[in-house]
Amino acid sequence: MGKVHVPLRRSWGLVIVLVASGGCGGKLPPQGDPEMARAALREALDAWQAEQPADSLLRRQPPIYFNDPMRRTSVQLLGYQLAEQYEFHGQSVRLTAVLSLKLEDGTTREKKAAYVIDTSPATVIVPD
Repeated sequence: MGKVHVPLRRSWGLVIVLVASGGCGGKLPPQGDPEMARAALREALDAWQAEQPADSLLRRQPPIYFNDPMRRTSVQLLGYQLAEQYEFHGQSVRLTAVLSLKLEDGTTREKKAAYVIDTSPATVIVPD
Protein backbone atom coordinates (compact mmCIF):
# COMPACT_ATOMS: atom_id res chain seq x y z
CA MET A 1 0.00 0.00 0.00
CA GLY A 2 1.24 3.44 -0.82
CA LYS A 3 1.06 6.54 1.33
CA VAL A 4 -1.84 8.87 0.93
CA HIS A 5 -0.70 12.43 0.37
CA VAL A 6 -3.03 15.25 1.29
CA PRO A 7 -1.88 18.68 0.25
CA LEU A 8 -0.94 20.78 3.27
CA ARG A 9 -3.07 23.65 2.01
CA ARG A 10 -6.13 21.38 1.97
CA SER A 11 -5.41 20.12 5.51
CA TRP A 12 -5.21 23.63 6.91
CA GLY A 13 -8.43 24.51 5.13
CA LEU A 14 -10.17 21.65 6.91
CA VAL A 15 -8.79 22.78 10.29
CA ILE A 16 -10.02 26.34 9.69
CA VAL A 17 -13.50 25.10 8.74
CA LEU A 18 -13.72 22.90 11.85
CA VAL A 19 -12.61 25.67 14.18
CA ALA A 20 -14.92 28.23 12.57
CA SER A 21 -17.91 25.87 12.78
CA GLY A 22 -17.42 25.17 16.48
CA GLY A 23 -15.93 21.70 15.93
CA CYS A 24 -13.34 22.43 18.58
CA GLY A 25 -13.99 23.81 22.02
CA GLY A 26 -17.60 22.67 22.23
CA LYS A 27 -18.99 22.19 25.70
CA LEU A 28 -19.15 18.62 26.98
CA PRO A 29 -22.35 17.32 28.56
CA PRO A 30 -22.19 16.91 32.33
CA GLN A 31 -20.57 13.76 33.67
CA GLY A 32 -23.01 10.87 34.02
CA ASP A 33 -24.75 10.26 37.32
CA PRO A 34 -23.86 6.75 38.56
CA GLU A 35 -27.11 6.25 40.49
CA MET A 36 -29.26 7.41 37.57
CA ALA A 37 -27.23 5.15 35.25
CA ARG A 38 -27.73 2.15 37.56
CA ALA A 39 -31.48 2.81 37.85
CA ALA A 40 -31.84 3.17 34.06
CA LEU A 41 -29.89 -0.03 33.38
CA ARG A 42 -32.00 -1.88 35.95
CA GLU A 43 -35.20 -0.61 34.25
CA ALA A 44 -33.90 -1.66 30.82
CA LEU A 45 -32.90 -5.13 31.99
CA ASP A 46 -36.15 -5.59 33.94
CA ALA A 47 -38.14 -4.72 30.80
CA TRP A 48 -36.10 -7.20 28.75
CA GLN A 49 -36.55 -9.92 31.38
CA ALA A 50 -40.32 -9.26 31.48
CA GLU A 51 -40.34 -9.59 27.66
CA GLN A 52 -41.78 -6.11 27.24
CA PRO A 53 -41.43 -4.66 23.72
CA ALA A 54 -38.07 -2.98 23.18
CA ASP A 55 -39.73 0.36 22.41
CA SER A 56 -41.59 0.35 25.75
CA LEU A 57 -38.59 2.10 27.30
CA LEU A 58 -39.07 5.02 24.92
CA ARG A 59 -42.52 5.69 26.39
CA ARG A 60 -41.14 6.22 29.90
CA GLN A 61 -40.44 9.64 31.34
CA PRO A 62 -37.65 10.29 30.78
CA PRO A 63 -37.26 7.85 27.89
CA ILE A 64 -34.47 5.28 27.98
CA TYR A 65 -32.64 4.46 24.75
CA PHE A 66 -31.38 0.88 25.24
CA ASN A 67 -29.39 -0.34 22.27
CA ASP A 68 -28.20 -3.90 22.93
CA PRO A 69 -28.18 -6.01 19.74
CA MET A 70 -29.11 -9.13 21.74
CA ARG A 71 -32.33 -7.40 22.78
CA ARG A 72 -33.43 -7.31 19.13
CA THR A 73 -33.12 -11.09 18.76
CA SER A 74 -35.06 -13.93 20.33
CA VAL A 75 -32.48 -14.25 23.13
CA GLN A 76 -34.34 -14.15 26.44
CA LEU A 77 -32.99 -12.58 29.59
CA LEU A 78 -33.72 -14.98 32.45
CA GLY A 79 -32.03 -12.92 35.15
CA TYR A 80 -29.12 -10.61 35.87
CA GLN A 81 -26.84 -9.38 38.61
CA LEU A 82 -25.48 -5.83 38.50
CA ALA A 83 -22.02 -5.25 39.89
CA GLU A 84 -21.76 -2.60 42.60
CA GLN A 85 -18.67 -0.98 41.07
CA TYR A 86 -18.79 1.60 38.33
CA GLU A 87 -16.24 3.64 36.48
CA PHE A 88 -16.33 6.69 34.32
CA HIS A 89 -15.72 6.25 30.61
CA GLY A 90 -15.29 9.84 29.45
CA GLN A 91 -18.51 11.57 30.49
CA SER A 92 -20.40 8.25 30.62
CA VAL A 93 -20.82 5.72 33.42
CA ARG A 94 -19.65 2.15 32.77
CA LEU A 95 -21.46 -0.64 34.62
CA THR A 96 -21.12 -4.41 34.37
CA ALA A 97 -23.64 -7.18 34.88
CA VAL A 98 -23.77 -10.94 34.64
CA LEU A 99 -26.66 -11.88 32.36
CA SER A 100 -28.40 -15.27 32.46
CA LEU A 101 -29.55 -15.84 28.90
CA LYS A 102 -31.69 -18.37 27.05
CA LEU A 103 -30.24 -18.49 23.57
CA GLU A 104 -32.11 -18.98 20.31
CA ASP A 105 -31.22 -22.71 20.27
CA GLY A 106 -32.78 -23.17 23.73
CA THR A 107 -29.53 -23.49 25.67
CA THR A 108 -28.78 -21.23 28.61
CA ARG A 109 -25.56 -19.50 29.53
CA GLU A 110 -24.20 -16.69 31.63
CA LYS A 111 -22.47 -13.76 30.01
CA LYS A 112 -20.59 -10.87 31.59
CA ALA A 113 -21.75 -7.69 29.91
CA ALA A 114 -20.53 -4.12 30.21
CA TYR A 115 -22.68 -1.12 29.39
CA VAL A 116 -21.76 2.52 28.83
CA ILE A 117 -24.53 4.84 29.98
CA ASP A 118 -25.11 8.54 29.35
CA THR A 119 -27.58 10.25 31.66
CA SER A 120 -27.59 13.74 30.16
CA PRO A 121 -29.06 15.18 28.04
CA ALA A 122 -30.77 11.81 27.38
CA THR A 123 -30.50 8.39 28.99
CA VAL A 124 -28.68 6.17 26.48
CA ILE A 125 -27.40 2.65 27.21
CA VAL A 126 -25.09 0.78 24.82
CA PRO A 127 -22.93 -2.30 25.23
CA ASP A 128 -19.24 -1.62 25.70
